[in-house]
Amino acid sequence: MLVKAIGTSKVSIRLSLWDNFNEMQHDDPVPQYTYLVNRISELYPGLAYIHVTEPRIVNFEVQDPKGKSNDFIREIWSLRSLISAGGYTRDLAIEWADTKGDIIAFGRTFISNPDLPRRLEQNIALTPYDRSTFYDVGWRQGIYRLPICMISLLTVDVEFCTPV
Repeated sequence: MLVKAIGTSKVSIRLSLWDNFNEMQHDDPVPQYTYLVNRISELYPGLAYIHVTEPRIVNFEVQDPKGKSNDFIREIWSLRSLISAGGYTRDLAIEWADTKGDIIAFGRTFISNPDLPRRLEQNIALTPYDRSTFYDVGWRQGIYRLPICMISLLTVDVEFCTPV
C-alpha cells in the first residue's frame, strides 16, 4: 500500500463528487462521501490533503451549484489542508481562501495563462482557455505561444531585487 511505503504525509486524494462525467454522479453523494471522508479521517489523519472539485463545475462547464456544497467535507476534515478547485475567478478565490480557509487551485485557467500567479496578484485580465487544445497530442500552438502579459513581466521581486 502506498501509505505504508511513503507515509501518509506524502499521500493525498482528489474527490470529484458532483460531476456526472460518464454518468458517474450519484443522486445524493453527501452520505457516501461523508462516510468516505470520515473513514479517511479516522484511518489516515495525517494525509497530506484532500483535493475537491466544487459543485459549480459540471461536465467541464461552470454552473450554478443550486444549494450543493463541499462544506460537509470541510467540517469533517476540519483544520487540515483542503484544496478546492473549480470555476474560480480571482475575486471568488480570494473570498473562499479568506472565509473557508481553503487552498485554491486553478487548472484550465493556468493552461492559457502561464503567468497566472502574477496576473492574479496584479489583477490583470486572464486569457480565456481553449478546451479543444487540452488533450491534443499534436497541439501545434504550444504553451510558449500563449500570450504573456507584458505588465506581469515588468514586476520586480522585492525579496531578491531581481527582475521577474
